[in-house]
Amino acid sequence: MVKFVPVSETDVKTLDYIRSVYEDSFPVDERREFDQVERLLKENETFHLAVIEKDGRGVGLLSYWQWPDWRYVEHFAVDGTCRGKGIGREILQAFIAEDDTPIVLEVEHPDDDICIRRIRFYESLGFVLHPEYDYIQPPYDATKHPLHLYLMTSRMTDFATRYQEIKSRLYAQVYGVEKDV
Repeated sequence: MVKFVPVSETDVKTLDYIRSVYEDSFPVDERREFDQVERLLKENETFHLAVIEKDGRGVGLLSYWQWPDWRYVEHFAVDGTCRGKGIGREILQAFIAEDDTPIVLEVEHPDDDICIRRIRFYESLGFVLHPEYDYIQPPYDATKHPLHLYLMTSRMTDFATRYQEIKSRLYAQVYGVEKDV
């Protein structure tokens, strides 16, 4: 069974592990600088970071934003030494089950086998892909590039009517921008 262990900005050893998995799992344009992650932990109560443990050892990370009406999964990664063992499915099933609010996440366009498999993985867990909406992830800072992505949702039957509100909240609260990229 997997366990989500919340991380605080003072847990240096765990943060070192998370940083290693984070930087190994995401290209530069798909992540914020790690000092920004640590600052969010300290200053933003809607931002959550957890190390994922199984059998008492770290197997991955999950960062997400929790609002009363939906959650946004910003980063989810399984430690490279643990991939291919079904842990990712177990983690997301546990995350989905712990709260009944809808979930939003971003995925790359299905331009290669890895991206196609990732989308199918999320779909197998009940997520719905929304390719009909032109979504651009704003850059995390001036040194990074915007990314053309799709949004996927779980338990959100009213996505079409909420798209602009969801996009605006992500832009303002997660990426710190007030207008379209």
